[in-house]
Amino acid sequence: MMLASRNSNKNLRYLLLCALTLLLIALPMGFAFAQDDEGSAAGAGLSLVCAGIIFIAALASAFWVYRDASDRGSNGCLWALFVWFIFWPISLIIYIFLRPKR
Repeated sequence: MMLASRNSNKNLRYLLLCALTLLLIALPMGFAFAQDDEGSAAGAGLSLVCAGIIFIAALASAFWVYRDASDRGSNGCLWALFVWFIFWPISLIIYIFLRPKR
């Protein structure tokens, strides 16, 4: 019973972290597009869609890195955090080159 509660709290923290990250990515772009009177809603909507796609791709990459690193006997959590918080596409390429052999 206690384990389910811990997992629920952990999932809630991850969801909150993901939502906060998306908000921090999307807000500056939305404000930048909102300065123009014409097409500001379209620009803000497009920026949210682009931010959502980038967010989902980065999140999927972090999950893949976590599983791959864990399967290879490395610290999956550390590598996933590296990919998530360091400049995403570059950190993923770095992981692919530095990951341990099977």
